[in-house]
Amino acid sequence: MKAVLSVMRYWLDMGIDGLRLDDIPYLIERDGTNNENLPETHDVLKQIRAEIDAHYPDRMLLAEANQWPEDTQLYFGDKKGDDGDECHMAFHFPLMPRMYMALAQEDRFPITDILRQ
Repeated sequence: MKAVLSVMRYWLDMGIDGLRLDDIPYLIERDGTNNENLPETHDVLKQIRAEIDAHYPDRMLLAEANQWPEDTQLYFGDKKGDDGDECHMAFHFPLMPRMYMALAQEDRFPITDILRQ
C-alpha cells in the first residue's frame, strides 16, 4: 500500500486534478472467489481517499467500475456529511452506449430509459 500511495502522491504533486481508479471491482484478489466487489477493496479505497482528503482536498477519485449503478454506488463509500469516504465520481457504463444509440436514432428514449432504472 505504501508504494501505491507514493506513486499517487507523485502524480498529485505534479499537479494532476485526480486519479482514475481502473477496474476497481477487481482490485483485491482472494482465492476461491471471482475477486469481484470484495469487502477488502473498500478498505483500500478508504485509505486512498483519506490520503486525498488530508493532503489534496481539491482533487478527485474517479471509479472505473463496469457495473450496474446499484453496484457502482458502493464505491462512493459510507456517507459522511455530503460526501462518501471512497470515490468522488464514477463512470456510468450502461449509459455510454445508450447515448450513442439516442444520437443515432434521434430519440431520447435509450437515455431516459437507463436513467430510470
